[in-house]
Amino acid sequence: MKPAKGTPDLIFLLLIFTLVLFGLVMIFSASQYTSYVQYHTVWYYFKKQFLWSILGTVTLFLALNVDYRELRRYSGILIFIAIILCLLVVFVGVEVKGAQRQLRFGSVNLSPSEVLKFAIIIFLAKHFQKNYQYITDFKKGFLPVVGIMAMADGLVLLQKDLGTILAISGTIFALLLIAGAKPSHLTGLGILGVFGVLGAIFLEEYRRKRFIGFWYLLLGDEKKLKGYEAVIYQVKQSLYAIGSGGLFGVGLGRSHQKMFYLPEQHTDFIFAIIGEELGLIGTLLVIGLFLAILYRGLKLAHRAPDIFGFFLVAGYTCMMVIPAFINIAVATGVFPVTGIPLPFISYSGSSLVINMTAAGIILNVSRHQRRRSGF
Repeated sequence: MKPAKGTPDLIFLLLIFTLVLFGLVMIFSASQYTSYVQYHTVWYYFKKQFLWSILGTVTLFLALNVDYRELRRYSGILIFIAIILCLLVVFVGVEVKGAQRQLRFGSVNLSPSEVLKFAIIIFLAKHFQKNYQYITDFKKGFLPVVGIMAMADGLVLLQKDLGTILAISGTIFALLLIAGAKPSHLTGLGILGVFGVLGAIFLEEYRRKRFIGFWYLLLGDEKKLKGYEAVIYQVKQSLYAIGSGGLFGVGLGRSHQKMFYLPEQHTDFIFAIIGEELGLIGTLLVIGLFLAILYRGLKLAHRAPDIFGFFLVAGYTCMMVIPAFINIAVATGVFPVTGIPLPFISYSGSSLVINMTAAGIILNVSRHQRRRSGF
């Protein structure tokens, strides 16, 4: 069927803005005590995130109204800029959570790893378009993608950001799976990835302690946990929050854990506050929205008029959903703490703007889709 430029996919657009608006509500609720103590106003974090959401809306509609095929011309430039930013942050970055992960431009902080995630999808989409017929060939199709993954992971490892490494690697692995790479190649990569992550964990003392503490928590070994209370404190407080929410929650704005019991309550652990205030119903709503984005995004990818558009949509969909489920797994105690935000919902300007721009590109491709009906 001939591609036709038309209306962007309104269902996907609605899903994105539902998450953004929900995120604003939850950021205000989760941050009001911290905001008041730090800045003498309950509105500080809400106002900043609201401004980021306005900027994200602008970039979304800009991305929606350019020809997505033109992005191929800038893939090399974008990846070069992302690499430079990732190297700069090592030397002149702002320390966040014990690691240099952000660059400061005046009053604005930028996370280069978010820029890298965005750029790498365009770069890989172009690569897959050119080499799609070689995807089952180890040297021509598979190895170059693994090389790109290793480069990206190495840059982020310099920032001591294991969570983003998992998000990038998971997204690229998903793209290889979608592209039809050989199961044997994927299995080998998966095994290599597991050893790589374990190596990164045990080479750093703070990661090693956090992982061991998490393991004892998972096993329920209270005796061995005694030496690891500090490193598992966040997870335990997160579980208390979710557990106290029950089915319907304690009510919006009525969280007890956000009163300085749960650190990072408006950023990495906002899912726990959702569970406490809105209960199981609220958490299932969030999970359902991300599953809907995954389903709708992959459906739009299959409707894309060309291979480049297909991998853009599939890549950016995975870039939104994989970090979301890593974050949720951390908050619910089934995965070690990684320091990764919940896309569209956590307080994080760089993450919000990059994800909304990516959503704009997905919607752009949807305007050129092969026409079909149904959800």
